[in-house]
Amino acid sequence: MKFNEIIKDEQLLKAIDAMGFESPSEIQEKIIPHIFDDEDVIGHAKTGTGKTAAFSLPILEKMDYDAKSIQCLVLVPTRELAKQVSEEIDRLGKYKKQLKTCVVYGGQSYQVQRKQLNKNPQVLVATPGRLIDLINQKYVKLQDVQYLILDEADEMLSIGFAQELDEIATYIPKERQTLLFSATFNDGVYKLSKKYLNKPTKVSVVSDDKVASTITQKYMLVNSNERTTALQRLLTLHRDNMVMVFANTKKEVDSVVEDLQQKGIMAEAIHGDLSQKMRENVLAKFKKGITKVLVCSDVAARGLDIKGVEVVINIDLPFEREYYVHRVGRTGRANNEGIAYTLLGKNKERKIKSLARELKTTMEKMPMIKASDVAQIEINDKLNKLEQAILNNKEDHMDKINPLLKKGYDLDSIFHGLLDLAFEGNDVIVSEAHDDEVRLFVNQGKRDGFTKRDLIGLFNLGKEQLFEIDVKPSFSFCTVRVRDVDALVKKVSKKKFKKRSVNVEIANS
Repeated sequence: MKFNEIIKDEQLLKAIDAMGFESPSEIQEKIIPHIFDDEDVIGHAKTGTGKTAAFSLPILEKMDYDAKSIQCLVLVPTRELAKQVSEEIDRLGKYKKQLKTCVVYGGQSYQVQRKQLNKNPQVLVATPGRLIDLINQKYVKLQDVQYLILDEADEMLSIGFAQELDEIATYIPKERQTLLFSATFNDGVYKLSKKYLNKPTKVSVVSDDKVASTITQKYMLVNSNERTTALQRLLTLHRDNMVMVFANTKKEVDSVVEDLQQKGIMAEAIHGDLSQKMRENVLAKFKKGITKVLVCSDVAARGLDIKGVEVVINIDLPFEREYYVHRVGRTGRANNEGIAYTLLGKNKERKIKSLARELKTTMEKMPMIKASDVAQIEINDKLNKLEQAILNNKEDHMDKINPLLKKGYDLDSIFHGLLDLAFEGNDVIVSEAHDDEVRLFVNQGKRDGFTKRDLIGLFNLGKEQLFEIDVKPSFSFCTVRVRDVDALVKKVSKKKFKKRSVNVEIANS
């Protein structure tokens, strides 16, 4: 089945095509017709099966875009899911110029959310607690809601949102279409469905997620400032392989690509904001080996025909379990061996161990790759090239060094000079590269009269410990190499510059 068999709106089909989806997932194929028939629906499906598009596409096709009030309310348990669902709806409705969406959740400024609400969105994605706050402040009115979606209902109940859901329901018309999605269908979810849904149709799409046995899975615990370094070292380790890197948002994708390109690594991005033509060009270069690294959002985890991927690297765990399976499944295909790495914060080890148990698979913990190991890889690469040059040498190059011989240099000196050129920089990397280097942010800049000398004075460290100083107009950066960076940050943050408090933080990579 193709999307144009269940979706008729040309603008929505254009967005689907731009996102690279060729055919609907199982839950989309089964649920969308029931939504078009105005039925209440229970979707028994795990996360990552395409349920956001399953409820969004038909509602976006049915909705009245002339309305200046909230018609569709999507309730989700967490702010991460709220942002993800909102972004997905925006991508699907990209060509619906009159579409206005708004997302509200705890932890974000009320002022920002009120500003969005004042634009009269037709679609509101919200966490229950923040929504009630905004209702009580008279910033949200739900009297015109026609579509209510309860996403990850089991998770909302486990967090303890049952009372909030009851309160929100009092503000919504009883004459509405309600859709409930849940990865599990326990007694709590059953009671919830009886309370809010009217003669619902139940659609169950539950399958076992499996990672192919041909894929070796590893994970590395890193600090936020180490993530870019860890990625670059992994890419050096697999410099001859076809690599896909996954990030959770398009902003992260673009940031990773920019960092890699600055380091001279041939990387390109692919995500939902690219036009179909641009996506095709990027994929063509990757398949031909012109682009060595493809950095993707989860749009690329499915629906793309890419063969021969040998390595997958996750910048972080995806929001949904199924996305992990889709991501790592880009390698190890057709009984070929593949390897998948996941970089994650040191406070998330429990999460990845839980994921391994759920998937009944093995994930090996690995240490940070040392800078000296990376340098040795580069040296070995140059030695291999030198060996090939020796084996394939068919010319006598002595005439090229005659000018040096005439100046009195002997062959031994010339030989060592050529080695210096061949291995330039590698000895420095081996002997001086450290894994305890940390990039720091300082809240003083040129506009404050702050100079490189002032920064050196604040930190009171030698050249071996303080370097890569970059003083910008409003702030500065520097790299330090110390055993206890937290103690250093605390010490410097107690100081003042021209009666202004100094703030030092570990910079985001």
